[in-house]
Amino acid sequence: MNNHSGQFLGLYLKTLATTATMYSLTAGLLNRSRPYVYDDSRETSIEKRKKNNGQRSFYAGHVAASASATFLTAKIYSDYHPEASAKAWIWPGAAAIPARVSYLRIEAEQHFLTDVTMGYIVGAATGIIIPELHKNDNENLQIYPTTGMSFNGDEYNAMAISLHF
Repeated sequence: MNNHSGQFLGLYLKTLATTATMYSLTAGLLNRSRPYVYDDSRETSIEKRKKNNGQRSFYAGHVAASASATFLTAKIYSDYHPEASAKAWIWPGAAAIPARVSYLRIEAEQHFLTDVTMGYIVGAATGIIIPELHKNDNENLQIYPTTGMSFNGDEYNAMAISLHF
């Protein structure tokens, strides 16, 4: 594994960049208030409740980032050491860290359960799928340019990714 540390760093950066991009697009497009915005107990100041960041609850970015990093680590370790007995500890550890982050984000009144659940799913999926797409022996993966017309008549040019399981 030491001979591929540059590739691992590249995969790590690609995975976190993909997760961060998906979070930024989602949080920017959806206005979902954080739990503290609904706090009528006067413990949360009205200034904090009205800040723009109070509308970026869905989905949980911290959870997604931690899940993508830990699941990426577990995936890479499992791919390089398929017979290792430590895999019995790596995958539960990869799952436990973002679960703890989820709990802490809910306790801090930054997210609802649905926010952290979606962040967990997106992060875990990214952490597993990105390294899978980079395998050299993956014959079921195709990346190709495509053009077409949307349902409302707009033409588009895009890159298509197809992975057959």
